[in-house]
Amino acid sequence: MNVYLIVFNSFGINVNYGVIDEIKTVSDGDWQHPVNDVWFITSEMTTSEIYSKLRPKMLVNDNLMIFLLNSSNEYMGYTFKEMWRWLNKRLKTNNND
Repeated sequence: MNVYLIVFNSFGINVNYGVIDEIKTVSDGDWQHPVNDVWFITSEMTTSEIYSKLRPKMLVNDNLMIFLLNSSNEYMGYTFKEMWRWLNKRLKTNNND
């Protein structure tokens, strides 16, 4: 199972719930949304496959970035403990725990 960081921003008056719903769908139901615009998901899909699912739902002013994470990535930050537990469990690390 791969872990992805997805950054999605919908610039406009309305939030693009089509993309948000699709992020949840490609995640196989295993996701975290710790802050606005940021999603962590697990998926068997590749980065290209996820992009291909999300792109058709995007509006002209939407922005999307998808990053594949692995245990060799360095990461540090400050957020709620459950987010770190979720991430560390899936990446098999102990950062920020």
